[in-house]
Amino acid sequence: MTGRERRGSGRRWRFGRRVGPVPGPIHLGGRDIFVFPGPAGRVFVLLFGVMLLGSLNYNINLGFVLTFLLGGIFFVSILHTWKNLHGLRLHRGLPEAVFAGEMARFPIGLENREGAERFALSLSWDSMKGHSSSGIDLPPGGWSWSHLTLRATARGWLPAPPFRIETWYPLGLIRAWSHGHLAMACLVYPRPEAAAVPLPFGGGAEGEEGGNRWAGGDDFQGLQSHRPGEGSRSIHWKVSARLESLVKKCFSGGERPRILLEWEALPPMPVEAKLSRLCRWVLEAAAQDLAYGLTLPGLVLEPDSGEDHRRRCLEALALFDAAPIPDGDRGGGWGDRGRDKDG
Repeated sequence: MTGRERRGSGRRWRFGRRVGPVPGPIHLGGRDIFVFPGPAGRVFVLLFGVMLLGSLNYNINLGFVLTFLLGGIFFVSILHTWKNLHGLRLHRGLPEAVFAGEMARFPIGLENREGAERFALSLSWDSMKGHSSSGIDLPPGGWSWSHLTLRATARGWLPAPPFRIETWYPLGLIRAWSHGHLAMACLVYPRPEAAAVPLPFGGGAEGEEGGNRWAGGDDFQGLQSHRPGEGSRSIHWKVSARLESLVKKCFSGGERPRILLEWEALPPMPVEAKLSRLCRWVLEAAAQDLAYGLTLPGLVLEPDSGEDHRRRCLEALALFDAAPIPDGDRGGGWGDRGRDKDG
């Protein structure tokens, strides 16, 4: 194997560091943890050398006692800092989908199977400053969730970059750290179009009136006051917010309209602009509790409603001509056990 690369326990290594994402869990063993004095530790070593030279030069017995006492404390702190990371297990969670431009949150589970408590752990991205999570304490046999954030700049799958876990416990003189790269990715929906464009009730891209496209020929009749005891599915929330009283949508057939959000009906514009407009229409149709369908080149989603249908439509827009991710890279598994829990 080139580059001192070795394989073992399903992990890939090069120069003591893992190569490529792994599904996890990552177990921090002795070879995974690096230890080095921090700024305060280097100053401590310098002072230790000065005190040792002074004691040798002037043959001061009390100086020897103090020097070797401080040296013993320094070397013992190295062991405790290293042990604060040794034996930890890192698990991947399931990132929740976001819209382009928002911050994606990648959950990482820390599990302590040892009998000793862990203090002052911190997580951060390996190659980026900021976006860190610090001050994590783990009781014996406990676990905790931490989230690292990353701005989602484009739709599709956003894979998690390599991260670093480190600690300065107990004295802040020694820094111990390890690298990890869990195979998980966040789904990024298109950014909804900023401008308000009417829903295409008439079948056109700009919302022309005439020839309403309903599944059963139902026509929108107007708004009425909502009476107590009636269902909330037909409430027009936007108008109700302006009027400060609940009003509902009324249709001739007593059923919700069924509209199609069609790719082919959009005017000529860039692909991303079309996806942004369809994304905004999906969100508006879902907010108004309409039964809506979505057509894309090579894909037709029949009119439906509800949160599952909204998610399917947004996923179709996010993954339109997007690069797929390898099987198992999305995340989950152990993370499903306590996703969104902290501590």
